[in-house]
Amino acid sequence: MEKYYSDFTITTQNVDDLHNRAGSREVLELHGNIMRNYCIECGKEFSPSQFQKLYSQNEDHISRCDQCHGLIRPDVVWFGEQLPQKALQKSFDKARKCDLCFSIGTSAQIRPAADIPRIAAQNGAFLVEINPNKTSLSSQTNLSLKGKAGELLPALVDIIKKENGS
Repeated sequence: MEKYYSDFTITTQNVDDLHNRAGSREVLELHGNIMRNYCIECGKEFSPSQFQKLYSQNEDHISRCDQCHGLIRPDVVWFGEQLPQKALQKSFDKARKCDLCFSIGTSAQIRPAADIPRIAAQNGAFLVEINPNKTSLSSQTNLSLKGKAGELLPALVDIIKKENGS
């Protein structure tokens, strides 16, 4: 869809890095990214291979920063931790300004992420939900499509391609 919309942003709660690896240009990761690691003391970032190397070099199998010896952890949000405020605020800002918002594969119940499509709708966006099940958001959408994203999204992209003459 990025090919057909000039301003396209993905806000995701997934931590698997698939959107980035698929080539998406603007991905806001609300729960972090399991492919990144950082030192909890100095903030230095480590790739998975660097993390693994430090892990295997340490006899207690605890990865420690090669700069300050602080503990290294995955860059993901664990239960009880706050979401990254920069990504969350940018998601809210994008929601306030968007014309079209898709809510895909979420229960739409866990706040503050669940607020994003609601903010979009409150600011006049056309809201589309794709989900196999009815959610708390379903009654607030302009279009609620029941089914699997892997089946419905390719069909929507085909429609968009035809509309754009591609």
